[in-house]
Amino acid sequence: MTRSFVYSLTNLNFEGPNVSNYPDGTWRRDTLMFSYRNLSCQLKQATEYKAIIDQLSEEHGAGITAYLTITGDDALSLTTADELADAACELLAFATKNTVYWAEREIVPALEGAPHFQRRSLGGRARNFHSGWSIIDDLVITETEHRPELQMFLSTVFERYVDVLRKRLQVPLTWINESEHHGFVDLRFITLYIGIERLRIDFLPKSSVNHIHADWQQLLDGQLGREILEVIEARTGSLSDDKKRILISKLRSADTPPAAVLLDELCRGLGVNGLEKDMGILRNKLTHSASYGGFDFSKVVDLQYKLSHVVDVCVLKILGYDGYYCHKNTGWRNVRLPLASVDEPIRLAGKPRPSC
Repeated sequence: MTRSFVYSLTNLNFEGPNVSNYPDGTWRRDTLMFSYRNLSCQLKQATEYKAIIDQLSEEHGAGITAYLTITGDDALSLTTADELADAACELLAFATKNTVYWAEREIVPALEGAPHFQRRSLGGRARNFHSGWSIIDDLVITETEHRPELQMFLSTVFERYVDVLRKRLQVPLTWINESEHHGFVDLRFITLYIGIERLRIDFLPKSSVNHIHADWQQLLDGQLGREILEVIEARTGSLSDDKKRILISKLRSADTPPAAVLLDELCRGLGVNGLEKDMGILRNKLTHSASYGGFDFSKVVDLQYKLSHVVDVCVLKILGYDGYYCHKNTGWRNVRLPLASVDEPIRLAGKPRPSC
């Protein structure tokens, strides 16, 4: 038996490549299709889509704008369908720069042991809709073709995201999405920096930087640590236990590459340009002194946009996307992102990338 799980999505602003004709003689490009293995996935605008989007754009609220229908046979479980819907929302939020969540679910025909219709509370997860830009446009026109870019994006990356990347990429995507909803440039910048740090933690293997000693931490816990403290106390006099602990902790970090070095390594491995030393300096100033330091406001805004571009391109490379994207730092022009070899030197998973 064929069964469909229909999810009501908040704040999704899109046009699909497929046209629907309506009884009143009107038509809309309101449908987009992609798949997951043997499952069919359809995005369709809500009936009063334009009126809803206009209202949300004016009032900056949150509302149901589209429906995601996942169709399979009896083997498709409720848990799997919900996880696929969540994953689709995460990718759509990244692509459209609005927070997309499913708020309602209907199962047709009903599934034994599950409610036919369920509405869930979004709690603090819902965000106000804002009209503006998407990193992946609905349609990209080149010299040779009209590309349904958002549909191509989902068709290309969805299976890989669900099967390989989601457990590690979900949290960075959450931070990246949050940065779009802060009113202060300081918070947008810091949130993006957390996002790229999470990408580094989750996707950069242990650094190949030469270590002082393979057992450096153990040496500091033993005789070497005691000898170093004795040499220092010979010059300074007796140290308190707190001072000793601080000194040893500083020595522990001497064998750890600075965060800026590791972020450079991440970007080089992905083939992403644009990470600047000033970004790390500004991050430290905001974190430790709650000030811009020597940067003026216009420079802070510039660094925020540049960091946003670096983070977004890193995600696209990790996803293995071979297509077009746009950003302020591309002059709002769609530019082709060549497919990176994301398995080397940054090995994202032990299994090959799906051919889809």
